[in-house]
Amino acid sequence: RGMNNTLCDSISDMYELGIATASLSKVYSFAGLRLGWIKGPKQLIDEINFRRDYTIISTGPWNDYLATVVLQHKDLILDRSRHIILENKKILKEWLEKEDLVECVIPEDGTVCFLHYLFDMPSKELCEKLQNDTGVFFVPGKAFNKEYHLRFGFTSDSKVIKEGLETFSSWIHSHITEAE
Repeated sequence: RGMNNTLCDSISDMYELGIATASLSKVYSFAGLRLGWIKGPKQLIDEINFRRDYTIISTGPWNDYLATVVLQHKDLILDRSRHIILENKKILKEWLEKEDLVECVIPEDGTVCFLHYLFDMPSKELCEKLQNDTGVFFVPGKAFNKEYHLRFGFTSDSKVIKEGLETFSSWIHSHITEAE
């Protein structure tokens, strides 16, 4: 299902070589369980299962139990997640309207995007300085071959998102002023 709660076609259903993956991490907010699934062509799934048999014996009974509980309550959990994600997209949109040194295309569906900042500082350096100075954490775009970008997730607490973006704005404007 997409963010608007309508059914979406899976690439694995639309294209014979399509591969779809999902997990309990982002939308379900259970990243610590490290459980997910993949759907694709039989030959690929057979190859994945062959390799998996030699690297992972089991996910563990507690993880299996917790995943079962999560999936038994998926509608409630997904409604909660949808609300958080939509609220955080609204917060980011409002922040971008005021912040002239950052731009972004906010995805209609999905839980992450990339903020493109409009000043000259490598993303790794920016992330390290920003975190050391303020405690605000972004993953540098360099980790995704997207220099001058920052990975931004929509699944965190909305209050933290709002405060983090405000702190980020203050930091970049004071840093740009200092650098000039």
